[in-house]
Amino acid sequence: MIRQVGVPAPRLDEEVLVFASGGHRLPGVLTRPPRPEPDGPGVLLLSPGLKHRVGPHRLYVKLARFFAARGLPVFRFDFHGTGDAEGTLPTTDVPELHECIQRGLFRGDAAAALDVFCERAGVARVLAGGLCGGAITAAFLAADDPRVEAIIGFQLPVKKIDLERDFAERIDDGFSDHIFRRYVAKLLRPESWRKFLSGRSEYGLIWKTATRRLAGLAGRRRGPALDAAGVPEGMNSTFLEAWERIAGRARLLWIYSEIEGARFDFEGVFEQVCLAGRDRPYEKVVLSDSNHEFAPDEAQESLLAVIDDWLARHYGAAAGAREAV
Repeated sequence: MIRQVGVPAPRLDEEVLVFASGGHRLPGVLTRPPRPEPDGPGVLLLSPGLKHRVGPHRLYVKLARFFAARGLPVFRFDFHGTGDAEGTLPTTDVPELHECIQRGLFRGDAAAALDVFCERAGVARVLAGGLCGGAITAAFLAADDPRVEAIIGFQLPVKKIDLERDFAERIDDGFSDHIFRRYVAKLLRPESWRKFLSGRSEYGLIWKTATRRLAGLAGRRRGPALDAAGVPEGMNSTFLEAWERIAGRARLLWIYSEIEGARFDFEGVFEQVCLAGRDRPYEKVVLSDSNHEFAPDEAQESLLAVIDDWLARHYGAAAGAREAV
């Protein structure tokens, strides 16, 4: 049986827009609502990292139609060097590119898209959103431009990628414990033992998560190391600078999957250390039974339900229980 998630296309007005950024032509899709909400904001969807404007599992298409059904125009586009856009990326190494995105690689593209979106859709206020790299680019855009009055970010990464250390060494203690508990839960499964004895298991990760867990039980953990300014080791300073400009000004909704590593960085390092004793001017929702890209379909339905509730509370008639048109 084929599941229907989101809103079907036929009753929506979608237009291809091509605009310039940094000397490159970037294509995008403007989705106009069939019944525009008076004075409602526009929604700018920022592509997830190196993926195109369709999004994984067509997530951005579904989001665009979801927002449009609630009276809000939506624009989604390809960053330079990705999807159908012109331009080249600074390297072909994917981890290095992710690090570049976390430092603001697509900041200029987002600014150019915001200008063309506001002009063509006739909006003065924008809600920016996106998955992973799109979420952090939304934070940069909000820091640069007050027209971005709200952010809905999925799987926001707050730590930079440390290319000099392996995965087990650079993850947060909470995520390390989570991985270890998942390994322990597999001990009663015969197929897990077969994989373990076949030489196909990640023995280094198992060992390091186990030893970190034992250190925690013995009370020998010291928490993240801090630099001279008191910032936890590995934190993305570019994000922290943007945070100081958006905290308390923009409405913020952060959504994470329960098993998402970035969630543990956000909760264990950003909230507990960077924001220790400070206000937390945002809402955060953690969804169970979902992966990084919000699959399967049930996860996307949960995601849309969270956004619908948030929109109804903050934008009133611009969202909520309106039926798909």
